[in-house]
Amino acid sequence: MERAIKMLGNPKSIKVTRGSYPVLDNISMEYPNHGVIIHVMNDEKRIEALEVLPQFKGKFSGGFKLGQKTSVLIKKLGVPRSMDSSIARYPAKDIYFILKKNILISAYVFSSGSQIRHLHRYKKP
Repeated sequence: MERAIKMLGNPKSIKVTRGSYPVLDNISMEYPNHGVIIHVMNDEKRIEALEVLPQFKGKFSGGFKLGQKTSVLIKKLGVPRSMDSSIARYPAKDIYFILKKNILISAYVFSSGSQIRHLHRYKKP
């Protein structure tokens, strides 16, 4: 997390989502200029989830980017485990792409074993 803050600078906003116990609280740091929101658990040093916003200008490791058609995603990553009109799920890679009219508009990337409960709705098929 410290490395991310050094790279991205101070976040525009910080939001705390309370869990049923303090250890389950999580912190979201928004970087709209970079097009990402970083999610970390209370007292943890690692990023649990990265929310890739529509204004993200970078590319994913497969060489594709937001704004492209789902056919490009499938060509680069293969067929998702499940897909409907609003989401393509790649649980083995812990990546979930949000779709609108067959276009990639945002994504969620989870660390292995992520505890960010309010974002896990994207993981459900």
